[in-house]
Amino acid sequence: MSAKNQFYLNKPLLLFCLSGVTGWVSAAQLVNASHSQCLQADNDADIFAAECTPALPTQEWTYNAQKQVVNSKGQCLTVYSKNSYIYLGKCKSKPSREWVYEVSSSRLKNMETHQCLTVRRGALNERVKVAACSNGDSQKWRYDTSPT
Repeated sequence: MSAKNQFYLNKPLLLFCLSGVTGWVSAAQLVNASHSQCLQADNDADIFAAECTPALPTQEWTYNAQKQVVNSKGQCLTVYSKNSYIYLGKCKSKPSREWVYEVSSSRLKNMETHQCLTVRRGALNERVKVAACSNGDSQKWRYDTSPT
C-alpha cells in the first residue's frame, strides 16, 4: 500500500474525509459497513458491534496524537494478541493500542498484529476481533458524526 493511501486516525484531514465536517470532531460513532452496526464498549472491557444509538456514550470514539482510538472514558481500543479480541485498556504508547485507517479500503488496521478490526457478518452484539485484512464489509468502518 502506498503511503498516500494510508493515514493515521489522528489527522484532521482524515476526520474531514470520514465525517464530512469542516473541523476537528471530539467524538463520533464508528460504523461498520456490514449492517451499519456501531462499535460499542461495554463494562469497561468488551468491545462489540451493536445497533447504533445516537448520543450513547459507550459508542463515542475519538483519536489522539498517538494513533489511538479512545472511548468516552479515556480508555484505548486494544488488541489482546493471544485471541485477537479487542478490549479497552489504559492508553499507553504500545503498538497493540495503535491503529491506522486505510482510506482506500476503509479498514482500521492494528499496528501490532497488522490485522483489521472485524465484526462477524450480521452478528449483532458479537465481540469485535482483529482478523487478516480482506475486502469484506465486516472490516469497513466510517466515522459518523451525525448518527440517525
